Amino acid sequence: MKEIIEYLLASLVIISFIPVYAMINEVLYTPPAKTVSPLVLATYTEVIKSTLFNIGKEQVLDPNILDLGGIIANKVQDIYSTYGFHVDASSWLIKKIRVSPDSINVFVAEPGNLSLLIVHSDLSYDSVLLQDYFSRMNGYYTYSYTTSTTDIIAVAAILETGVAVCIDYWISNSTNIYRMYMANVDGALSILIPTDEPKPATTYYSGVGYVVYAHIYYYNYGRFYKYSNLHYTYIRDVYWYSRNYIVVNFNKSDIIYFGLDQGTTSINGKDYYRFDIINHYYDQLFRKTCSRITDNEWSCWGERVLWSPYIVDSRLTFPIYNTVIIVLKDSYGRIYIAQTYYNRFSFGDSIPENWPIKSISFVVRIGMIDYELNVTVWRRSL
Repeated sequence: MKEIIEYLLASLVIISFIPVYAMINEVLYTPPAKTVSPLVLATYTEVIKSTLFNIGKEQVLDPNILDLGGIIANKVQDIYSTYGFHVDASSWLIKKIRVSPDSINVFVAEPGNLSLLIVHSDLSYDSVLLQDYFSRMNGYYTYSYTTSTTDIIAVAAILETGVAVCIDYWISNSTNIYRMYMANVDGALSILIPTDEPKPATTYYSGVGYVVYAHIYYYNYGRFYKYSNLHYTYIRDVYWYSRNYIVVNFNKSDIIYFGLDQGTTSINGKDYYRFDIINHYYDQLFRKTCSRITDNEWSCWGERVLWSPYIVDSRLTFPIYNTVIIVLKDSYGRIYIAQTYYNRFSFGDSIPENWPIKSISFVVRIGMIDYELNVTVWRRSL
């Protein structure tokens, strides 16, 4: 009998303890969260770094055109379903460009050589190198340049510190200025204009097609330059028949950059007007006869064509990493501007709030510009 009573008492103790244990386990005890392992973070880091670097070697990395989040997710399919990611990229040393009617001010985090491209409404440009900052306030260095005109439509600023090369832009929001984008379409440098913007008015150029004149601004060793239209004449041969009588063979050449109308194209579900950038080269041999009037003066006549023109139309291809701006200007005076790089951009999933995350920062060069990347990774479920 004693043994039976002890057994019943022990059973009552165990039964009464079960709800207490359940309450402690479910309410008072929180198991540690399943965080992101270093291996997963390292995998994302290496894939993102190598992908952006390789894209920058092959084409323009335009976050408005490329689905960067989809590209990365496709490369890490094995872990993407379990781990989300987000990337913030910044050409971090340039913080802001401010353009006023009489000056351009650029605010940077570190001093260096600051190169400015200033594009005017007639598409002429200024290239300015500022080696000394104007002032320092609130931790930022200010470079200042006094302008003499108010017709500025775009500014590109490149800062070189010896450690990094960073970039930023200012583009006018004037009513006749429209944004466009660069992309690699079938290996060609294409300009894409959203179809909800007015399509540039084209002009028919014999032997080429329907075109818009293109202006390409690029950077090289602290200075900016422009490709557009170049017309020149050069002497091929001179035949002297006497001291005062010669025959001259000479070439007339044109190098013209066009945006060639390719109709519309769809990328990632959005429709664009597409213009491929081409280089139109025209060269033809002529002859004329000249006689001496004075020691330094000649009179020429009888200009005539010797050969049929040599014409080559070449599509521009990548990489053209030192291009910073491309402008199209149509026959109505409308201006379309595309920038090659961006000061800041983001891609990937939205970072969840109040959720365990892991982050890492590093620098990668895309084209000719350095970016600081902050990569955040988290488990989708705990």
